[in-house]
Amino acid sequence: MISIKNAFNFQEKRVLITGASSGIGYGIAQAFLSAGAHVHITGTRTMSDYDNDFSQMTFHSLDVQNGEAVEALAKKIDQLDILINSVGTVLYQKQEFARVGFEKILTINLIGVMHLCTAFYPQLEKSGGNIIKECV
Repeated sequence: MISIKNAFNFQEKRVLITGASSGIGYGIAQAFLSAGAHVHITGTRTMSDYDNDFSQMTFHSLDVQNGEAVEALAKKIDQLDILINSVGTVLYQKQEFARVGFEKILTINLIGVMHLCTAFYPQLEKSGGNIIKECV
């Protein structure tokens, strides 16, 4: 039987949370940190461009629209137990109805997330890990 105390114990687990430089993703990263996990996060800009504290996390600048960058990150992180896809974008003022906006949303929210899942699948398979999609 799993107790509440042990249910949130992620000691020695390696977690990657994409889109975690702010908002919900950052909150998820903080929760995993407090549960003892080794936390990797991604953001589209450099670490110094954000106001959040990343000192206990490993920050990776990543644009999921760039498949080569996703593959390079997967080669860098050789062990992974949990992949949380919190990356996503929205466009305002009906930009998502224009072809360029629609394609951007599909590329980031769907194709980028799928690429992350397939790129990190070998690490997750090896650890018996999990993939979680946080929906925006």
